[in-house]
Amino acid sequence: MQQSSPALPYFAYGSNLHREDWQRWCTENGFATNLLSPQETAYLPDWECAFRLDSASRGGGVLDVVPCLGQATPGVLFEAGFSAWRALDRKEGYPNVYQRREVSVVCADGRERRAQTYCVHPERCSKKPLPPAAGYAGLVRAGLQGHGLPTELLDAAAAGHSAGALIPHVFVYGTLLAGQCRAQHMALTGERSSFEAASVAGVLEDLGAYPGLRLGGPPGTRVQGELHRCEDLGALQGLLSLLDGVEGFHGYDHDACLYRRTLVEARLDAGDDVRAWTYRIGNEVPRAPVIQDGNWLAHLSRS
Repeated sequence: MQQSSPALPYFAYGSNLHREDWQRWCTENGFATNLLSPQETAYLPDWECAFRLDSASRGGGVLDVVPCLGQATPGVLFEAGFSAWRALDRKEGYPNVYQRREVSVVCADGRERRAQTYCVHPERCSKKPLPPAAGYAGLVRAGLQGHGLPTELLDAAAAGHSAGALIPHVFVYGTLLAGQCRAQHMALTGERSSFEAASVAGVLEDLGAYPGLRLGGPPGTRVQGELHRCEDLGALQGLLSLLDGVEGFHGYDHDACLYRRTLVEARLDAGDDVRAWTYRIGNEVPRAPVIQDGNWLAHLSRS
């Protein structure tokens, strides 16, 4: 049996988001009710939730996560010690019903963190989506809402519908900008796509022929660019598949990437914040000179 790993947080995306339901189960099964401590909200990128397990205890379908380029399953990171993992393993039927999986999640500020979550065992996984167990989707919905997280993916899965892109926007700031050498790639957003000026928190570094966004930096530092909206999930998937190759991003399980695809809050000129995909400098890329105004086009005009 796989050993518990208390050094990693637990990423919850289903009924364990609902505190009262978790505490009820712990009480009924002899565990302390304070084993899980919430740390922060996060998204599991390139995965979506689906009702793929017929649960005897719930009396119907319960959630799994399955790979899906361009989707992002919302959830919460919990600090979980050894006793918490014992309780979680019992509740999730590990290792025969659910299996533990180490994943990368993206936090609200774009940071990546490693975590463990649960996926349905392949031998228990339904090939077709199942109707949700009575009351189960409501528990998960209340849990998501209690943490300020969106419910669109859950609602679509519960209704048996294909979900649209939860995050259909892509923020670009360098050679993908209008008039630049790779701008033609943004046509993949679709015929009805659009873009507008926006900025994100971070610093812009000059890597020579192209720039790179580095998260963090002094308060108030922002990078200027364009916020594009894809017309549907298919368009988003086509664009991200192409851009992953262009930007040298090989997936969240690979550390050695020139850029890493992440999620950020893009701010429009009107002041609205919109969550979007973008590419930041990879973890192993050395620091480069900072473009002080965060504007690649203005930097080119000065060069």
